[in-house]
Amino acid sequence: MGIATLFRLRRQYNNPFDEQQAQSLYAISLSVAAFAIFALALVLMVARTQFEAFQVVLLGNLFNVNPVIFLPVVLLTNVLVLLLLQRGNLSAARTTFVAGLYISSVVLNLTSGENDMQSMSVLGYGLPLVASGVLLRRRGTFTVTMLVLAAILIQVFAINIGFLDYPPTAATPAYIPFVLSIFAVTGIMLYVFAGGQRVLLQTNLNLASELSGVTALSRMVGEGATVDDLLSEAIALTHEKLGYYHVQIFLTEEKTGVLSLVASTGSLQGDKDSALRRLPPNSPSVIAETARLGRTQRISSDAPAARRSEFAAAVRSELVIPLRVGKESIGVLDLQSVSSDAFTPQEVEGLEALGIQLALSIRNVRLQTALQLANRDQQELIEQVRTASRDIERLNQEMSGRAWQLYLQSRSEKAVSFDWNGDMITTSSKPITLPERGAYGYTPHIEAREGAQYLVVPIVSRGQALGVMEFRAPDGQFWDDRSVELARAIAQRLALSLDNLRLYDQAQMAVTREQIANRVATLLQAKSDVDTLVSVAVDAFQQALGAVQTSVRLGLPTSAVQSLPAKNGRNEEGAAE
Repeated sequence: MGIATLFRLRRQYNNPFDEQQAQSLYAISLSVAAFAIFALALVLMVARTQFEAFQVVLLGNLFNVNPVIFLPVVLLTNVLVLLLLQRGNLSAARTTFVAGLYISSVVLNLTSGENDMQSMSVLGYGLPLVASGVLLRRRGTFTVTMLVLAAILIQVFAINIGFLDYPPTAATPAYIPFVLSIFAVTGIMLYVFAGGQRVLLQTNLNLASELSGVTALSRMVGEGATVDDLLSEAIALTHEKLGYYHVQIFLTEEKTGVLSLVASTGSLQGDKDSALRRLPPNSPSVIAETARLGRTQRISSDAPAARRSEFAAAVRSELVIPLRVGKESIGVLDLQSVSSDAFTPQEVEGLEALGIQLALSIRNVRLQTALQLANRDQQELIEQVRTASRDIERLNQEMSGRAWQLYLQSRSEKAVSFDWNGDMITTSSKPITLPERGAYGYTPHIEAREGAQYLVVPIVSRGQALGVMEFRAPDGQFWDDRSVELARAIAQRLALSLDNLRLYDQAQMAVTREQIANRVATLLQAKSDVDTLVSVAVDAFQQALGAVQTSVRLGLPTSAVQSLPAKNGRNEEGAAE
């Protein structure tokens, strides 16, 4: 660490007012400590060289006190202030600085060597009095004022009873009542004005920090932050920026209504057990009571022990704020302070606004999370539907192709080709070359053959190519996009008509088969003996199927006859009939 770093405050404070005050206090303490070191070095040098004349002229006139007692007190207190400021303990540094001024004033008065200096040294009590009004709260200003007045009265009393061995002086100097009055009025004015302004400034800073926190929470919701991020931001704001000693956040479980501790200053500092507490809705705890009532509660140190069940060590006051969205309670914000004067009405109003924003932010993040899950489920469902649609399309294509294959096989002509040339339509049974399926299915295309342009349009039914249409353009003309779209529409209509006709023909064939089967069944049911029945069946089957020869044979294999059970009265080895 360089020497230059010793002359600047390395610690950063979140509060702008604390930062400015720490910088000023550090500069003053550093200057006083440097002056005390210089003065002590000068005293030691004078004592070593026995420059009595120099000591009397310089130190006697400058201090007129015993520097061996006064300077170490000044040096030690200011060095302690510097150390406290570097560690970030501004509150203790303020108190130490004011206490150092007060002790120095007492030492100054007790070690004064002349009567006039005794009278003048009383004015030194003004330093701790003014410093307390600038640095401390109202209670600190009042305490220092009482200590200053008490020190003056004790000093006067000690002089009057001869406890202090001072040069001869009046038993009760006439200026003492006047000095007491001046110090008392000064303390009152500092208490009223400086303390009030400090409280107002701190309140304004807290409100500004709370407004900044509300804005930060709203921004985090817009940026897609999680609930954990919101809770961490709320803890950091209330604990670090606003300076509350202990902060807890409980959230209500949606299914059970139990209040769970989800974030606290302890959990942020690595205490895993601090985030395991769960409170039932009917718990007598002030946390559960606040969630039920939906009303902010302030708990002071003089409240009953049952009301102070959530107090951490050194806590003097507590503020429990419900986190509500409309009439629904989603949790509780618990703030605890080491000051009994914390949570003024202005602070409570700002903290309630912060609680409302925190509750809204948590609800919005939860809704966003639920919406994202619903969108993800919807996308999965859409993908499943698409997969099912592709499977159904594939099955329809296979069924359509198999149905057309069976239909064409049932016809005498397996392939049919129709050509229009001029004013004549000719047919042929030459094989048909079906188009190949591309990445986007069967699509029309234009081919150039024999010096002419042909428009080739597949005939597609349910994803299955049934055939192809070809259109030759007149000489000197070319097919355009409109022609292609028109040909595509014609092919679609043709495919639909062909499919309907196939279904009609297959339905007619099914009806015919059913009629023939019914007629044959009627003929067979009218016969009463086996020979006549088989004879009629042979004739009917031959006519129905168009066969040139029909045979019907009845009988069982020998192995089957031998396996039949024997009749009654005969052994199992007897011949079967």
